[in-house]
Amino acid sequence: MKSLLTKGINHIIKYTVFATSKLWPNRFSEFREIKRLSAHYNSPDFTVVQIGANNGILRDPIFPLIKRYGWKGVLVEPVKHHFRQLQETYRAFPSIILENCAITENQETKTMYSVNPETPLAPVWAAGLSSLYEENLLKHKKKFPDISSHIIQEEVQCMTLEHLVSKHRLKRIDLLCVDAEGYDFQILKQVHTLDVRPKVILYEHKHMDSNVKKQTKEMLQRLGYTINEKIQNTIAVAYHLKPNAPFYLIEKYLSLPV
Repeated sequence: MKSLLTKGINHIIKYTVFATSKLWPNRFSEFREIKRLSAHYNSPDFTVVQIGANNGILRDPIFPLIKRYGWKGVLVEPVKHHFRQLQETYRAFPSIILENCAITENQETKTMYSVNPETPLAPVWAAGLSSLYEENLLKHKKKFPDISSHIIQEEVQCMTLEHLVSKHRLKRIDLLCVDAEGYDFQILKQVHTLDVRPKVILYEHKHMDSNVKKQTKEMLQRLGYTINEKIQNTIAVAYHLKPNAPFYLIEKYLSLPV
């Protein structure tokens, strides 16, 4: 009887793994990539900068890697209710610095739009929506018809990317993640001002029109990056690092949908 039960459990496990690999191949490969990355990204000096960190969990591509490898870095989130959740997420990670601000072209104050966290029956993904452009939230009206009545706004402090890097005296940036709901280009335009250039850049392009997408790609290529465009995100890898195995693996991992 015990033997039959064991065989039955093993069969269920094997079927579940098989079904997962077929139905969600990207998520299944995610586990494989984390395992492969473990040999390369356990350096305590690996540094990440994330613009638009949200709560640190929702569709977040780097939290599993920070948790596993103990990376250090600076995570930026301007929306206060998201930032409070982000503080809880990273409470046990002393190597991670959190900044409650937005990254813009100037030291200033701007209006940020987000979905009210107390909205009843809102889609789970709506919690991740926030932007300096209200119209980018309204683009989701088809899936969330009542979204316009649940948008709230707040004034947020802003700083430049250069000031952020200088403030925290970053000596290296191995990975820059930008998810700014339509403000990505304005942030990426500041990369050339940095004394320390990111080795790998992951940014969201789905809110860019074709012209801005092209400008962003050409700008990064001029700065010495090779471009790998995915469905919603683009990965830019410093050209001289392209043959380097560890960065190839992280490029492969971060190309998964988030």
